[in-house]
Amino acid sequence: MAQAGQDESKLHHQKMEELSNFPQYLPAEVRDGFLADTTARQGFVLRLLSCDPAPPDSTEVLFGLKCLKILEELQAPTALDFKLAVLRALWKLIIAGSASRPGRPLYGYSASAKILESFRTWLHFTDAEHVLPIWRDDVSNQQEIAQVDAFRREVDVRVPLRLIFEEVRKSPRTDCSASNSKRRNYVLQLVNVCSTFANFHGCIPVEDAVELTAELAKEVDSLHVYSLVYAKMLVFTTPRAMTPQIILDGRLWSWWSRLPEGLIPKFDLMWFHSLGRYAELHWANKVEDALSQTGSAGRAAECFSKLQEQLPYLMNKIARTLCIPFGSPAAKAVDGNKGERAPDLDRYPIPEEVDAVFMGSQTAWREVAIFLVYLLEPAPPEQPSSSNIWTLLTLLLRRMRPFITPATSQGEWLWHCTTLMHNLTSQYFKRISRERLLATTAPKAQHLTAAADQAFLKLLLPLVRDLLTVRSAHEVVTSLDNLSRLTKISAMQPGLVAFDPSSSIDPFRVDFQSMVVQATEVLNDPSMSGRHATLLRVFVSIMPALSCQMPAVVGELLPLTLLGIDPTDVSKTMCALRLLTSVFSQMPCLDMNDWELRDKPTGSAFRHIQWPLPADAQMESGDPDYSATGIVSSMLPAFAVEFVQRACDYVTRIPKPRGAKQGKISMEGTCTGLLHGALCLVATQTDKETYKQMVEEVSQFVSSNLLPDQVKPAGQVIFAISRASPEISLSMMLPMFFKKILASRSTAVPLHEIGVSESEAKWFLSLLSALVRSGGSCLLAHKTQLELVIRSALLDEREAVTKLGMKLLRRVLYAITAIYVETDYRLCDSSVWQGLMGCRRGSSAPGEAALSCLLWSGVKGPWWLQEASPSALASVSWHVPSREEVAWARSLVFGALDQAGKLLSSIIEVPSLSGGGFPEGPSWLEGLATSLPPKKKFAYGIILATRLVNQVLRGTSDLWPDERSSDELEARQLPKNLKVAGDTAEAIYGWLFPVVLSAFNELAVQEQYGVAQAGKLDQIDVSRVMRKLLKCVAELSSAWRDVHPSSLRLFPSLRHVDKEAQALAWHSTSMDQLHPHSRWRDLPRVWWVERIAETMEGRVHERRSGFRYCGQRRKLVEAVARQIFTSGFEPVRARALEIVTMSIQHHQGGRWPLVRDILLPALAKETQAAAQCSSLTGDGADKEQQRLNDSLCGLASALGGRINGLIGAVWRRGIDDAATVGLGLCEAIYAATQLNAQSGSSSPPSDAKEQKCEVKPNTVAKLISAMRHWLDCREVQCWAETRQRSDTPLLQDETVDESEPAASKLARGMKAVRTVAKALQMCERGDCHWRAQIMASTMSLALLNSFGSLGLPPGLNVEETAEVKMVWSQWGRWLVKCMDPKGQPGLHALAVHSLQLMLKVSPLSQSEFAQLRVQDAAFYNNLLKVLPPLNHEELMVTADDQVGQKSEPTRGPVNVMVHHGYFDVWPRIWLRRSSHAFSLQNALFWQSYAKKLTALLSRQELVDLLQKGAEELASQPVAEAEYHAAFAEFSAGVLRAVRKPEMLELQKNLWNQLRPLFLSALQQSSEERLGTWCDAVRYIATGYSRPDLSRMFASKSLAEPEGALQYLTPLFNFVVGGEGELSFDALSCTLPPIRFEYDEKLSDGDKGSSFDSFKRLRLLMSLLIEPSATKILAQNESFCRKLVETLEQGLGHPYKQLREEVARGLFFIVQAASHQKSAETTPETGLKLVSAHLETWFCAEAQRLTPLLQADNAAHRSEGDEAVRPKHVVESSGLVYVLLHASLARFTSTRLRESASELLGFLVAAAAHGDLELRAIAPHALSLCCAAHPVAPSPNHDKHWTKLTMVKALKSLVSDGIPDKELEKALAAGLKPAVMANFFVLLTGGPEARSLYSELRSAAERSLGNSKPEIRTASRGAVASFLTVEAEPEIRSRLKSLKSMAGAPGKRDETKPENGDFCSVVSTMACMLLAAADCGVPQWSGLAIQTVAPYGKPGIQEAARKEVQSAIQAFLKLQQSNQQTWKECQDKLTSSQLELLNDNKGKLSYFS
Repeated sequence: MAQAGQDESKLHHQKMEELSNFPQYLPAEVRDGFLADTTARQGFVLRLLSCDPAPPDSTEVLFGLKCLKILEELQAPTALDFKLAVLRALWKLIIAGSASRPGRPLYGYSASAKILESFRTWLHFTDAEHVLPIWRDDVSNQQEIAQVDAFRREVDVRVPLRLIFEEVRKSPRTDCSASNSKRRNYVLQLVNVCSTFANFHGCIPVEDAVELTAELAKEVDSLHVYSLVYAKMLVFTTPRAMTPQIILDGRLWSWWSRLPEGLIPKFDLMWFHSLGRYAELHWANKVEDALSQTGSAGRAAECFSKLQEQLPYLMNKIARTLCIPFGSPAAKAVDGNKGERAPDLDRYPIPEEVDAVFMGSQTAWREVAIFLVYLLEPAPPEQPSSSNIWTLLTLLLRRMRPFITPATSQGEWLWHCTTLMHNLTSQYFKRISRERLLATTAPKAQHLTAAADQAFLKLLLPLVRDLLTVRSAHEVVTSLDNLSRLTKISAMQPGLVAFDPSSSIDPFRVDFQSMVVQATEVLNDPSMSGRHATLLRVFVSIMPALSCQMPAVVGELLPLTLLGIDPTDVSKTMCALRLLTSVFSQMPCLDMNDWELRDKPTGSAFRHIQWPLPADAQMESGDPDYSATGIVSSMLPAFAVEFVQRACDYVTRIPKPRGAKQGKISMEGTCTGLLHGALCLVATQTDKETYKQMVEEVSQFVSSNLLPDQVKPAGQVIFAISRASPEISLSMMLPMFFKKILASRSTAVPLHEIGVSESEAKWFLSLLSALVRSGGSCLLAHKTQLELVIRSALLDEREAVTKLGMKLLRRVLYAITAIYVETDYRLCDSSVWQGLMGCRRGSSAPGEAALSCLLWSGVKGPWWLQEASPSALASVSWHVPSREEVAWARSLVFGALDQAGKLLSSIIEVPSLSGGGFPEGPSWLEGLATSLPPKKKFAYGIILATRLVNQVLRGTSDLWPDERSSDELEARQLPKNLKVAGDTAEAIYGWLFPVVLSAFNELAVQEQYGVAQAGKLDQIDVSRVMRKLLKCVAELSSAWRDVHPSSLRLFPSLRHVDKEAQALAWHSTSMDQLHPHSRWRDLPRVWWVERIAETMEGRVHERRSGFRYCGQRRKLVEAVARQIFTSGFEPVRARALEIVTMSIQHHQGGRWPLVRDILLPALAKETQAAAQCSSLTGDGADKEQQRLNDSLCGLASALGGRINGLIGAVWRRGIDDAATVGLGLCEAIYAATQLNAQSGSSSPPSDAKEQKCEVKPNTVAKLISAMRHWLDCREVQCWAETRQRSDTPLLQDETVDESEPAASKLARGMKAVRTVAKALQMCERGDCHWRAQIMASTMSLALLNSFGSLGLPPGLNVEETAEVKMVWSQWGRWLVKCMDPKGQPGLHALAVHSLQLMLKVSPLSQSEFAQLRVQDAAFYNNLLKVLPPLNHEELMVTADDQVGQKSEPTRGPVNVMVHHGYFDVWPRIWLRRSSHAFSLQNALFWQSYAKKLTALLSRQELVDLLQKGAEELASQPVAEAEYHAAFAEFSAGVLRAVRKPEMLELQKNLWNQLRPLFLSALQQSSEERLGTWCDAVRYIATGYSRPDLSRMFASKSLAEPEGALQYLTPLFNFVVGGEGELSFDALSCTLPPIRFEYDEKLSDGDKGSSFDSFKRLRLLMSLLIEPSATKILAQNESFCRKLVETLEQGLGHPYKQLREEVARGLFFIVQAASHQKSAETTPETGLKLVSAHLETWFCAEAQRLTPLLQADNAAHRSEGDEAVRPKHVVESSGLVYVLLHASLARFTSTRLRESASELLGFLVAAAAHGDLELRAIAPHALSLCCAAHPVAPSPNHDKHWTKLTMVKALKSLVSDGIPDKELEKALAAGLKPAVMANFFVLLTGGPEARSLYSELRSAAERSLGNSKPEIRTASRGAVASFLTVEAEPEIRSRLKSLKSMAGAPGKRDETKPENGDFCSVVSTMACMLLAAADCGVPQWSGLAIQTVAPYGKPGIQEAARKEVQSAIQAFLKLQQSNQQTWKECQDKLTSSQLELLNDNKGKLSYFS
């Protein structure tokens, strides 16, 4: 049996693989051509990408990748040999690119990224199609395995890893010669390749992975931002086979604990990737195999045991990451949501560059779901177990339940919970599909059973149902997808009873059946119309399951769906139509009672079902006797007719589109498109009689209505009906149309002459066009009448009618010449359908295939899996033009073109049309050209001609798309023409091209600015005619072919409805990704046919591209391109630009010739005109100004990015061609902004009467924008050697060019060098405007830095090298000149950035650089004036000036060039910078400049120079904030530049000279400005480099040289030193202790000195947080002790700011020590020892201060004035700040955790104190401490997370009888976080943890009986929260016991005091009512109400009664917050229970 099942599974897989071979089902001629083209293209691609004998150049590579992309998009079938050949070729390209020399790259960023993307794609294809997953139990192809293994050995993940780190660590002081977006995409593709390696089984060998992971793990820490990158790479490089080993040896726990939990949620979830892989191995029974590869064979059970031990910790981590609040929503409702809000834990924000590039877009909750689902046991346990995943998952979902109800689903947890549930559902469905539908290695005993399915449904369905009420679109869409899978699982349940509409549904039963019944009730309720759209979407999701088990509901839904088609509610209409589409894609619209049916199969006959049926389920059909299905199907014929009636009614009620918004119009278009699809499915799948009734209804609608404004939706309706059966619909409807239009005439007469109004003509002609759209050969019988109608419309004098005649011609031509699916959108193919219809109402029974189509209800197999001729099902019926149709088409085309030529002959000479098989004699349109209405103008005939040509081209675009012959197409590897097409296309296009080109050129002459000629068109008509002719050109050049809607598919493509239809299709399957072809298991045949039609459509689009840019086509494109800048009409220029943009995409090699031959000469001509235009005056000046500005704007648009890929192609050709374009733009800007020689300005003349010609500012801005685009398109220049380019015609077309003579050729790059020289000469001219100078400078900077790290092109001779150096020197001198303080800020920014780059990279020698005189005092003084304003706009610019600066057009290009790059995170640690005023760019410049000066000046000269600059900056007024920020940057850069040991003497001199200035600046700085100095200190300590990223692949040791950190000594000494001499040899803390005598009052001097201390502390913090700075403290114990002694006394300082800083400083010392690495055998010394003493001191202080605070609390003492606060109160405040920092850092210190009892006692006492500050911060600190994350497991698997020191300490507090006020704070701030943050550990972590939980719960319940209402309130929230996670049996048991303890409710004896125990018991029961409200009124809610409500009556003890009444009020408040929730609540409760609630709710409180 097992073998039979495997064979069956293999057969199914093969069948689905065949179905995915879409080209196999195309028409025979197309299919054969497709396969031949694919074979030819494969060899061509491999030749292009081959690295033999050397790598190809980038042009060849990009063209090869383009051809490869076509194979991907068309999904052409490829063999493994080809895939591996492609992968090897791409891998060699990657290796070659990575091995290129520095500064001589092989490929640019764009090409490299595309190579990586293709490699990743084909690696994925290979893995999916040829590599057997580890869990598949199939016989493998040994030959394929050997081939794949050989490839695995060739690749190495180290290559992309090294490239990632090399790119990320590139210095910001070097230019990457490319935009940031290119760099980002390149690194993203590298990361994706690493991810694909990780998923490709066996691609990373275990031996290599061991070494790689060890190296990567060293770099993962809790400090540095890029540790996250290393961690992600560590996950990627850990292969699946290694995951059991890292669990077994504890490495996983070690890696996971590198970053404290909760700081970065993505890091916390990242490691579930490894656990998920282990779970899959465990499920597939492959753990032992994996362990054998790592040398740990035989330890699989031990590994699983180790993991099981840590499950509580892992589940607790999942729960914490979900961000679920700790409290109870119902309890908060009791308090009116006014209780203390728990503080949020700090989380590190991940920088965008790391998050977007490295962390990926896929959520990590998927890995969590895989881990949980694949560890699920076969069935839920009878008793809960902490090691059972079912138990843990139940507890997790129970924890989520209170916060995803309609009333509480608001917060960040909603997305997390929704995403987790979605992934749980999808992974569960995937697992059961694998187990039940495929042969797996998972043991049968471990397969999930029917009981597991039932348990899973019980857990997930209620949550998914509640999320449907959320308004967020993401949650609703996700829930619908979940519902689709869950209902399919439910439909497979054997216990599902048949649906009985009359039976009542248990309101507590949340299952498939109950949800359907409830949803149907709501749809029938008009008052709930607001939910109807959502519920219709629900039924779309569950329709497959509905038809399987509840077919009777379909009968109820269909009438309701018709009511949902409402033009006033677009959303509901779309949902209703999607539902109808879903219904009739799974069932025919037939009455099954018309056939003789057999007994329906049951039991074992269901083994071929399409969904995963449990092995232990005895499946029963939902309708075994056909009763319900028969009743529903009997309704379907009548429904089909009603549907048509409703559709027609819908069309009549659509509002007129005038004035509607574009979005609404598109939505209405989507509705009509969906209506078309649904109608077509119904009409195609109904019987002939019903179909005729539908046609009659449509005919009556057409004849009885006149709706010219609704012709589009009406046309969609008619098209849908007619395409279902053209032979019937055309025969029934065409006579009616002919009668209405022609009035029974047999000759062509203009319609206006026979009385047809324009509205009638528009209505009938439009609908006739829709009717014939897919008529095919059926139109041949009516061709005479159709020709008559077309001719009559063309003769009409009304233009609208003429256009409709054209449209009818186009539709007829398309119908008879195109290939499209012919009436085959059914559940079966045409032959089966005909057989089914043949036995209707007959004696014979239908066959198996037909029966499968007819019987749509119950469980059934896939549509393609039938015993009777399965191959017949896999076919598609196509309309392919016949010879008769083609002959008629030739006749129509000849007649139309003949008349078009005659109409055009009035303006040009038109040759005769002959050849191509055109018929001889008069055409069907003969005489049209001479019969035009006499009223029409001369232009009318030309417009009519262009329209005729347009319609011919559009109508025949499938059969005759262009002039190319089949031989030429075959040579270019494009789809060939159909044989039936003949040579007609060559004749058509051979005639059309010269005619259209001549007409276009003729009109272009007249169109240029009013050059009217006698006998020609009126000037007013020229623009109109030109626009029409441009449309004709667009069709002729194939520019618009792909933008026209297609009739090839069921849903029209290229419209909004296409996306809706695709979403509907893929939503119909849950089997996707089970294997590459699994979607076809349950996807209806309709969508399979649609997918094949999409393949055919792709084939058609491919045929319309790949033109050569030569001959008539080139002339035509160039003629249109000239209109971009020569036309005098804006609409013409815009249309021309659009056409060129689109046509150039289809012509190979056209971009550079277009730029070189058309745009650049025109730009040069207009540049010359702009330079001379100022000499013109008067009217001539006005006309020339208009012409010149229009022309320049057109050229700027063309070169500025409007023509896609134009400038990018120029840059790819090389830097010389790019320089030509850049120089042309710069010269144009220069001429446009040229200064007046006399006035020296570019302003217009003052005399307004003397109008002169000028270039407008807007035009200049567009030219600058074009230059910005030129800069954005920069690409790295590829200087590496490549092989000779291939000589294939295709590639020659791509690189067509006119070569220069060999003698005139320059060395590559020299033209660019000379271009820079020209640009610099331009800048030096006296009339050059500063904007032109900026643009020329940006161009020069871009070109010079494209030469790479050497600064000059390779292969130059001596003379050329000297010339390059001369240009660099000229460039340097220009930059020095730009430093003029009076210059423009843009020039300053460019000069500073460019000089910085020159300081690092230039070909100039030291002596040559010295000649630039950058070391001179004059230049230095200019720097001191120029740099302060740079990058400090927020400090110095007013609001008005800032707006002006931002609108400056040159700002964008300057920013592009001076931006420092993409990977620029600074600081490198997680703690962010202190101020945004500190400019890293400026500091880097000063660092580079100072470093250069050390080589150009003597030490003393340098010191004097720098001192002078520092004095200049520091002496500026305090209000000049930018100068003081510049001083900080100057100081940081200079001191960083002299940090190395060999510069020690210079360093000392600088410190001694600059230190007084530093002290003065610090003394004057405000608190805001202090942040700038903090960043400066950090910069001195760390700089801007990223050395950590280079360690893995370093070829030499990176150990720090001796004395490398010595530069930090004076920095620390300055920060913590006094006024004495600064020490450079040893650390010394001379800062006086921060103390305050409490007996003395503060003087003004004390206040000043305290602020100085505050500043020093802030600077000290900046050093202590940097690990590179604290290295120097590691072994210096004396300094550390002195530092601590200085700070300790400040912890009690009366100034709050100072106290906070001291607390931060002490904490940072402790944290710095925790980050120091030391050997375990080495005793603690230095910083670690001092830190240990400091932590001990914290605990001692807590013990000392606690009794003092408690004494204050006992005395009810409160402090008001801060100046008289007792010392111990202020000290307590400082200690609380320390604990706040420690808790926010997740208690990285173990000593503080171990002292939890002392610390919590102190915090509770502080929280209860009367001091305002303590009362504010201590509860927060207490809450954070109690919510501390459990300690991670150790590498040896020690369960440190069970210690829970904070929880145990809190238990001692609440159980020891502490004072009431302290008890209140402990309960309110500590208890909920302590338990709910660790509830998994407490409930499942073992007996001790469970006992701890019980004690805490008991303590909270006892407190409910406290006499203080504050304590009861605090306890109520905790107890209600605990109850939400407890199971129902426990709740019921406790309710029973509590009721017996409380006794019967009765009146209280007034003489006796109130009993606390009674109040405690009753309040606990009241909390159960709150928990019931939180959990959505579970089944035990009624028992809780009956038990609790009686105690809310008068006479009960007051405290207890109030608690009950408050609970009832909160219960009602939550349930009544939503209409649906309240209705469900009423259904769940009995009338007596509702009365109890109402009677005992008491008097409503203010918050009720």
